[in-house]
Amino acid sequence: METKKFYISRNDDLYNYAEDFEGMFKFSFIKNNDTVFDPGTFFEDQGFDFQKDCLPTLDIKPLDENSSILNTYGKENLSINIFVEDTALKIRQKIHTISFLELNRITTKKFNLDKIGNLCFLQGFIFSCAISLNKNIDENNEVWNKSQILFNIDYTAKLNPEESLFAITYRTFDDERRNKNVVTYVEWNSEDVSSIPSEETFSVIANERLRDQLKRTENNKNFGNFVIELLAGKIIEELIYQCLLNADIENDPIEDSLHSKIAAFFEKNNFDFNAWSNLIKAGGPDALNMISEISILVQNNLEIGTSLENIKFGGTR
Repeated sequence: METKKFYISRNDDLYNYAEDFEGMFKFSFIKNNDTVFDPGTFFEDQGFDFQKDCLPTLDIKPLDENSSILNTYGKENLSINIFVEDTALKIRQKIHTISFLELNRITTKKFNLDKIGNLCFLQGFIFSCAISLNKNIDENNEVWNKSQILFNIDYTAKLNPEESLFAITYRTFDDERRNKNVVTYVEWNSEDVSSIPSEETFSVIANERLRDQLKRTENNKNFGNFVIELLAGKIIEELIYQCLLNADIENDPIEDSLHSKIAAFFEKNNFDFNAWSNLIKAGGPDALNMISEISILVQNNLEIGTSLENIKFGGTR
């Protein structure tokens, strides 16, 4: 029997034309900051409002008319598609398209994240510029494949590593009662909080059915902050307690472990992680009192009382 072999190959335009795009984009994360070619990763602490306090600004320089990419495809066949990804919700959305025909001079575009109603950017965002051929652009842009991209550049804003305690995994629950009533919970995969990355120790699970409602809640300018802080606070309290209970305080934790993140949080708030851990491990009345202290620590850090105080009821507080 004759054996036939089939091969699929494509011209890798990313490498063929990458030099053409050098110096094309300059970017800044914050309003009134100068755009630069390489702004690096933008880090902020827990509680920073990426949606309201960031104003992604993009300067686009037209390509040289004699560049190889323009000679090959022509301006009329090329576009820049701009995406933003909510890194906590794992949702990527196209927010703008610019035809190369529009780029006759240096063009500045500003993007108000606060107007993107279905995303919240609680833990930051990834802002992407993807250059592609017009024929490769799906009408709704719901699916995006790397093979459609000639060139891509990302700009990342996120929480400081020691501040980002968890990401959210949305899941559809099979149990009818759970699917109706459960909003979030912590799923523990290991009691090892010190020598493995935190994402291997636990996952924060949220109800897929309530995903849109959670987004609407967070975006509510009146009470959204308070509700989300209550949910997050409950999760953080559990993470801190289990971490204190199971931490290996005889050895240094690895960099990305839950232990290292919680210890950094304690240090920032001027508390002794090892002392609290010893009290929890000892059990008895002192350990019970530490549960209350953890709750107070989290509420103070999230400023939950201030959020409640700022809620307006019928035009008054």
